[in-house]
Amino acid sequence: MNSYSLEVMKDIIIFSLDEPRYALPLSLVERVVRIVEITPLPKAPDIVMGVINMHGQILPVINVRRRFNLPEREIRLEDQLIMLVHPEGWWRLLLIR
Repeated sequence: MNSYSLEVMKDIIIFSLDEPRYALPLSLVERVVRIVEITPLPKAPDIVMGVINMHGQILPVINVRRRFNLPEREIRLEDQLIMLVHPEGWWRLLLIR
């Protein structure tokens, strides 16, 4: 059983990590993708797990569990990344696990 879930409502995407539920405006979500190899970044802030190459674009991966002070766990093949795009042009990937 996964310790997360993902659900899309009319204008928001809702995800849960263990028990808490969180929401993001759907307008910021580019796509949801399966986990891929994350390259660590030396001296990056604690919540930045590293970067991935998504179709030639290098994107930072934010650890949502660390951001919200939730217990850590190992990355699994069923984990997902939410790719966010901001109207000002920046991209981020949130690790949902």
